[in-house]
Amino acid sequence: MKPVRHLLFASLALGAVAAVCAPGCDLVVDASSDSCESDADCVNRANTVCDSEQHVCVSLDTCQVNADCPSDQICRHFSPRACVSLKTPVPTQPADESSTEANCQIVYPDDPAVWRDDSTILIGVTAPRSYQDGEDLVPSIDSITNGAILAVDELNDKGGLNNQNKLALVICDDYGTDNFAENNGRALAAMGVQSIVGAAYSSQTIAMAAGTSGQPGTVANGQLTISSGATSPDVTGIEDHAPACVTTCGSDTTCADACPGLVWRTSPSDQIQGDAINAYFKDLEPIVKNRTGTEQAEIKVTILHRDDSYGKNLADFVAKGLEFNGKKANLQTDLFHVRNYGSAATPAQSVIDAAIADQPDVLMLLCTFDELAGVVPQIEAQWLGASETLPYYVLADGGLNDTMVGDLFSVGAQGRTRGVIPGTDNDLFKNFGAAYLMRFPDKSVDGTFDTFGAAGAYDSIYLMAYSAIAAKDAPLTGEQLASGLSLLSDVANGQVIEAGPLAFGQASNDLRNGQTLNFEGASGPLDFDLQTGEAPSDINVWCIDGTGATQSSGRHYDAKTGKMAGAVDSGACPF
Repeated sequence: MKPVRHLLFASLALGAVAAVCAPGCDLVVDASSDSCESDADCVNRANTVCDSEQHVCVSLDTCQVNADCPSDQICRHFSPRACVSLKTPVPTQPADESSTEANCQIVYPDDPAVWRDDSTILIGVTAPRSYQDGEDLVPSIDSITNGAILAVDELNDKGGLNNQNKLALVICDDYGTDNFAENNGRALAAMGVQSIVGAAYSSQTIAMAAGTSGQPGTVANGQLTISSGATSPDVTGIEDHAPACVTTCGSDTTCADACPGLVWRTSPSDQIQGDAINAYFKDLEPIVKNRTGTEQAEIKVTILHRDDSYGKNLADFVAKGLEFNGKKANLQTDLFHVRNYGSAATPAQSVIDAAIADQPDVLMLLCTFDELAGVVPQIEAQWLGASETLPYYVLADGGLNDTMVGDLFSVGAQGRTRGVIPGTDNDLFKNFGAAYLMRFPDKSVDGTFDTFGAAGAYDSIYLMAYSAIAAKDAPLTGEQLASGLSLLSDVANGQVIEAGPLAFGQASNDLRNGQTLNFEGASGPLDFDLQTGEAPSDINVWCIDGTGATQSSGRHYDAKTGKMAGAVDSGACPF
């Protein structure tokens, strides 16, 4: 477990780690009066080298403000300051998992008056906005980007932070691959972007934070990241103390342990999602047992999971806590099976065949993306029993995608399907959903707003904005922003502030006056554990209605009580 995070942070050497400069600060060092014979003589003049002809320390900066750069570039807000583009070249190897390219193609708002303003604060976004399907790139997930855009629109419409700092997003597509997420993080660091919404999934979040093959990740580059979709408990284990702070602490381990962590998430650990599935199964079991009109003495359950951090951990959490037939699942070897279908784009057919042979009464599909495309129709077609005994399906959040929902609806299994997704069904979430649908009427999933990671991304922008306000005149480094997050989770004494524009003015004043907040997000309470940078979250139970649209079932798992809440399946699609 990582040590407690609090407001202990070190002064940052300007040339060591990228730092976004707050309005009014000047990172250019005038070292022209210092004589030197070598670069070592300039060590006390940050970001300078020795001019071998003039024998004076000179700055490495090539610009001071954005106006010094071409119209399609900005002056990077850290030393050495240089003109950089906020867009990377179009990848020549899209979605190639060995590519070293980045894919940051969009700046929002696409208005130079905003993103070229020296007071504008840049935030990165990396998400699987498309994926490779044969020779074509196919649109994938827009919801995370859209959630961030909605928050930026709201904050900029308020005049920005402190009525002067607008926000702009540098939006990157990682195709859902580890290497592109990692490459995007480094590209954003080179641009001077100190905070990132993303990555969407656990594997990409871990790769982006840690870096590979000797290349630095976002932690080494001093960047703050907040994921709205990573749920694996492996994310908790990332060593993410701000490196500049740790270096300053030297051998003082108490000091180093108190350095702020740089990896946070608005999405809950899969431990909570597993608990939610098991709690909801108590609702589901009697429905399954009585579906023919005559109570069934015993039922069979099979888990089919992906071979990655997400799938294996979630399957393990469910298997350890699941009970049915009055017994723990793991004690029923003839009635309970856990099957790993691999991590390839097309699952191993032998595993699918084995799951079909199990003839389970309940089949849990713990998948991501749509690698199980076509499996549900195959299971239904090869069912050996009577039609009234066809299986019920339980999906985790990774299964909430158009392909899986479409497959379930196409075979008439919508009345036998339930899924879970982080989130709640309270008024704040509904208000966010209404605003999301108004802003993106053509981008919602089946006309609903509980789209993957959208609320968490929206919350992440507000968290970063409030942390920037709390920093006052300090440079907006990733370390500084991470330190500020500890001011937003004061459950005991902080003023309750809900995500959204209505509370923005009051929250800003409180932070400027040195007060703390108790931030309530659209994705949930977000009472962060300052040891881990994580917050428990309610888990909503979704269903598929008679039109094929996903809706809330009316039930949700309350993370604080550990119990189900809400009317039993009284929503738009009761059993």
